[in-house]
Amino acid sequence: MISTYKKETKRRKARKQAEKKQGKALPAVLIIAIAVFILLKTNSTSSNSIFSPPDRKAAASCDNIQTNFEVDLNELAALITDDMYTFTACQSDIDELYKTAEEYPEYRDNIHFFIEHIGAYSQAGITTILMAPEKTDFILLEPFSKDDGSAYEAEISVQKGEIPFLIQYDSRWAFHIYGSSSMGNTGCGPTCLSMAAIGLTGNTGYTPPYVSDYAMNSGYYVYGAGTAWSLFTDGAADFGLRGEVIPADEETMRDRLKKGEVIIASMQEGDFTRGGHFIVIHGCGTDGFMVHDPSSIMRSGIVWSFDRLYPQIAQLWSLSRA
Repeated sequence: MISTYKKETKRRKARKQAEKKQGKALPAVLIIAIAVFILLKTNSTSSNSIFSPPDRKAAASCDNIQTNFEVDLNELAALITDDMYTFTACQSDIDELYKTAEEYPEYRDNIHFFIEHIGAYSQAGITTILMAPEKTDFILLEPFSKDDGSAYEAEISVQKGEIPFLIQYDSRWAFHIYGSSSMGNTGCGPTCLSMAAIGLTGNTGYTPPYVSDYAMNSGYYVYGAGTAWSLFTDGAADFGLRGEVIPADEETMRDRLKKGEVIIASMQEGDFTRGGHFIVIHGCGTDGFMVHDPSSIMRSGIVWSFDRLYPQIAQLWSLSRA
């Protein structure tokens, strides 16, 4: 009897200890679960840099992209003269640049060079590198590069039903003049219309430099503002397209895309820009929308939820073949 009692007592003690451990563990589990929920909720609504995105990655075909910028930092340093140092950057921007260099080691040396010679560049260069580090080489070379007239030699390939991914800073046309600057800086609008026109009509002659020259010659570039929104309606008609303003409504967007139409979006400050920017929304799935961002290969490799896109949308146009 004594032996049985001792065994039962030990069992009761063991059960109580286990219950205490469970009692202590439960709040910890709840705390972790709540923390994870808050983190996910914060990320899903945050409009900070896309480089820590909440959405899953998507493959973006780079078959039509060339970024053959030859940057020799020693040669570049020799080209920078004392009289070029006319710009003064604020310390907060410099700190952000250093942080970006650490986050993207493949661009670290070139970003550090930019910081060292920042006075010879501009605020636009800072903003571009912070929003799209992959454009660093283009920014470094821009003050020393000219439009050599070869942009029209570019060839684009596309398969039926495909919307080609093109970037405005492609080395074949990055320095082609558009408005007050170059395609690499200001050519997001024409590059978006180029993607839509080539994909919907199959005419590979509608390259970004071709569309940008059309926009300039037809009054669709507004100095001090950029590409006019009417390029995607009135201008699109000259490329055999019908452009129509549509509401920023998820159901409408999905319906248009499923019909084979292409959406061009004017974006406000957020994940894609610190000012204004155009992107192409070319597909959708259960997780969200697929985009071609003419200013970033990185951002084009992400599936974007509607909730993430919606607060950043200024206007939408749906384009189809006329």
